[in-house]
Amino acid sequence: MRWFVFACVLAGTRLGATLVGPAPAPPPVQVVVPVGRMVEPLAPVVKPPLGAPPATAAHRITCGDPNQIGTPIAKLATESYGDHDWVIATSQRTCVIAGWTAGELIVSYDDGATFAPIAIAAKIQSVAIGDTGTLYVLRADAMLDIFHADGTTARRALVFANDEAVLVTRGSWLWLSHRVVGDQPSLSPDEGATWIHLRWTESYLADLAVLADGTVVGQSDFHGDVCDHFGCGDGPFTAEYETTLAGGPWKPATRSHARAVGTNSDGKDRHGFEIASNSGRLVRVMGSRLRALSTRRPS
Repeated sequence: MRWFVFACVLAGTRLGATLVGPAPAPPPVQVVVPVGRMVEPLAPVVKPPLGAPPATAAHRITCGDPNQIGTPIAKLATESYGDHDWVIATSQRTCVIAGWTAGELIVSYDDGATFAPIAIAAKIQSVAIGDTGTLYVLRADAMLDIFHADGTTARRALVFANDEAVLVTRGSWLWLSHRVVGDQPSLSPDEGATWIHLRWTESYLADLAVLADGTVVGQSDFHGDVCDHFGCGDGPFTAEYETTLAGGPWKPATRSHARAVGTNSDGKDRHGFEIASNSGRLVRVMGSRLRALSTRRPS
């Protein structure tokens, strides 16, 4: 019997029968690249474009007589509406005025005679107006929305902006300040398309200017360093330093360069009058006289 079983197995093997067991693994596949030929890399992942805010109507910027614009009022109101008070943005070179809250933006292109809302798709963090009337809106999601007076718009991603960042215009330059000691001010000459990042090392950066020759002048405010609950001492409380757009250490500014900072008129209109928020209205402060530019409150 044993010889019979052995003979059957031997005969089956010779006839090509498959014995029960695991199938042999296929040989590995090899890719042969001819000499001198490059392997094409995978196509990069293309992120969708940022898009832009919806286009707005074109506006003709006009300036008027501030004595004839708005309604005279007796005095500034003392009450505050907290988050519903307007924050003001103005330009000293053009007659554009804006009022904004975290959720609303209104703009005047005619020196405060009329205002119209502009819809912003996210929480508003800061607003600035350029010398040509361009409106810059920094959103809380680190997006910069740009509105030109001709109705065209643009959008930039500012991944380096923190939740305390503030937009300021200085001539043709856009300045992003983080309003902290040890700030890293960012400057853009092209509406936020490119940025130059500088490292500020001299206490609190209160003001900044870019001169025609590329010199950057900063004004340091020492109140936070020298003031306490006993007072502020005798000062001085400010000092001016300079560097260049190429970077490098800050050094004491020359007398002529120092005059470029500390004299800005943020919050004042083209006529030199302050624009303020008064009981939910925008008000032009003309010495002891006041004129209300807007009578409706933020929603």
